[in-house]
Amino acid sequence: IDGQCLLSFAYTLIPQAETIGGVISRGFGCSMSLLGESRIVIGARGPDLIHNANTDPGSAYVFDVITGQQIARLTPVSSYRCFWFGASVAVAGHTILVGAPRARSPCSIDQKAGAAMTFDASRSFTQTSKLVPTDVAKGDEFGSQVAAYSSADGEAVLFLAAPYASSD
Repeated sequence: IDGQCLLSFAYTLIPQAETIGGVISRGFGCSMSLLGESRIVIGARGPDLIHNANTDPGSAYVFDVITGQQIARLTPVSSYRCFWFGASVAVAGHTILVGAPRARSPCSIDQKAGAAMTFDASRSFTQTSKLVPTDVAKGDEFGSQVAAYSSADGEAVLFLAAPYASSD
């Protein structure tokens, strides 16, 4: 699948996503990653405005690329808000990595410390971890970009960026 086809595919899924599981998160298609040969994970980072972010932290959707059917909607298991959950996604084996560069509690536009969550695609898409560096600071936006691959022994190797972190 080339990039143009992948983008077209994401847009054709919007009506189905809206009818299966309610209103789709804003920013649908802001990130995408293939899951095996027949599934795709598509991020929908949620709203820009703080008052809407309290009810929609963002989502990531899993679709079957053959049938177009929605398989799962991934959402964070946390009390944090202002997530932008789904701003970045990556897949390695059965591990789905979803970035949330604006995760912070309490909800405040100037926080943007960031986090990322992992989900297990082999176990009903359950959240398996929340990743936050011990030295994350306001404005770092950790999880803005994520990447992943499967090592030779089958372990997921995860890469996460915090583009605004200082080196102090």
